[in-house]
This record gives sequence, structure tokens and C-alpha cells, in this order.
Amino acid sequence: MLTTQSHPKERCLDWLLIRTLYRVTLVEKGKYYQSMKPIFTSLLLISLLSCNKPLKNKSSRYSSCNQLIGVCSDSNGAYCLNGYKWGEGNPLNSKGLNAEGPQLGVQHITFSFQESNGLVNTHAQIDLPSLSLISLPDCAKTQFRKAFDTWADVANIGFKELVENSEAAIKIAVADIHVSGIGFPNYPESPCDQLAGNIIIKANTKADNNCQRFYIFALHEIGHVLGLGHVSSENIMNPGVEKYNYKGLQEGDKQGITQLYGARLLF
Repeated sequence: MLTTQSHPKERCLDWLLIRTLYRVTLVEKGKYYQSMKPIFTSLLLISLLSCNKPLKNKSSRYSSCNQLIGVCSDSNGAYCLNGYKWGEGNPLNSKGLNAEGPQLGVQHITFSFQESNGLVNTHAQIDLPSLSLISLPDCAKTQFRKAFDTWADVANIGFKELVENSEAAIKIAVADIHVSGIGFPNYPESPCDQLAGNIIIKANTKADNNCQRFYIFALHEIGHVLGLGHVSSENIMNPGVEKYNYKGLQEGDKQGITQLYGARLLF
């Protein structure tokens, strides 16, 4: 979701946009646009059917995991610490909007791409088959690597890529989830530790085959895994980040990640 927290109505918004567009064109252009009515009606029907489609493999097994990071619910601040990090100081003593973090670095956080590797779970769905990364843009892996490097350029953290399908700290997989992407932080306790470090991308998330947009998407999801929650301010960790024409991390993102891991040092 671009996000860790789920917005249940997200799948039902498109029909509202279509209906509004039709009404605006009707008011502004008059009866001439009545000819568009069959097209808009068809689009509305398709959207409503999609909205009412039941969630695949829905389960509350891990619902508490989402509640644990509920302190960051689109907060209006520079950054929000979701309560977890990698390395020392996990879980955090202080979390929430513009909270002070431990500023403790970690040298190597491993990550690995998962290619059709077993089953994956989220806070809302379980036992989803891990699908092929081929459904993502051709540049997906490159953009994820670039995004890891971007976070490491700011904070006292380092990343090490392991071979495909490795048991890494951060695992990047594709599955039939109900949002574009989701990333889970380093939960230390059961059952949420089974989700820790997972970044799951919705199958066929092409980001319009735009590599720059996919890079921003990767930055956002990695931010969640590293310990940052949503904010409503103009930063990468805004769940609506796609509406901003950002090229990389914003000031609030940098403040948040350095609160968790400290400023960048050379190892």
C-alpha cells in the first residue's frame, strides 16, 4: 500500500471516482455527454463487482500484528516510529509521531528475493502461494537494490543481499494480496515474528512499468520494514506518496531513520 496498515475501503474507491467523473462531465458539457452514459455505467458495474469480491484466504491469525503498529496511522508529522527496528534496541522504548529513537546502528541486514517459494502470510490473509517475480517490472530487483542503498546512505545501517530464496532477514516476495504492497517490521515475539521482515508485492504490480515509480514504491515498503510508519506529511512514508513527484527520501524520512539507527557511519 504502498503500506503496512490496511485500508479496507481502498478496493471500493474506484467506483466513486468514476461516478464523480461522470457527474462532472454531465454538468459541464450537458446532454452531449449522455452518449458516455453506457460506458460509465459499465465501468461502475465492473468496479462494484470488484469491490464486493471476497478477500482471498482471509484470516485473523495475524491481525494483532497490524494493531501493534497502529500508533502510526497516517499521523501528521515528519516521521513516525512504529515501535520496532533491527539490531539492538528492539522493541523501542518510545514510539509514535516524532518520537526519539535509540539511534543504534546495525552493520548487516540480509535480504533476498523469493521466487515462487512456498506460502506467505499477511495480517489479513494466510497461506498465499509465493508467485514468480516475473510479474513485476523488469527493473524491480535493480530498484529494490537502489532503495536499500538509499536508506543506507542516510543511516547507520548496511544491507547484504543473499542468493534467491534464502532465509534472509528481509524477504521480498510476490503474492495475490489485496493491496499493492506491504512490509512488516522486526517483530520479536510470536506469532508476529513469522511476518517479520517480509515485503510482499501484489502480483502484476507494474507501477506502469515506470522504474522511478517502482523505486519510490520500494523505498516506502523498505521504510516500513526498517521501523517507520505512515505519516500524512509530504514524505516517502506518506501512503499517498505516488501523488508527489519525489526523486528520493524527504527530510522527514531521513529524520525518522536516523532516530532509529543513527546517522551514517563508515563501517
